[in-house]
Amino acid sequence: MSMRLPAPARREQILECACTVIARDGAEGLRMAAVAREAGVSSALLHYYFATRQELLRRAFAHCEAEFARGLDARLQDVAYAEELRLVVAGLFVAHDDARRRVQLYLA
Repeated sequence: MSMRLPAPARREQILECACTVIARDGAEGLRMAAVAREAGVSSALLHYYFATRQELLRRAFAHCEAEFARGLDARLQDVAYAEELRLVVAGLFVAHDDARRRVQLYLA
């Protein structure tokens, strides 16, 4: 078993492990026992934090989405990265001039 962590840190650890299991096995493959193993905790402790598989899935997806948004926000603070991203998105629409003009308006 893993070392004793404060409740918020343990919840965070379990959510991170749930995201790992989802990425590896898919949402349909998410099993509470697999997340408990990945996190190094007992099934009982996992159920203490997340009573059902559905609750764990919902919270794991929300956690992953929030982490992605925080990472993207941090990267977009870098002007060079933001410009690179703008060029990639604009490049997706080069084949369609009308769509390209609309995208350029949104990106301006």
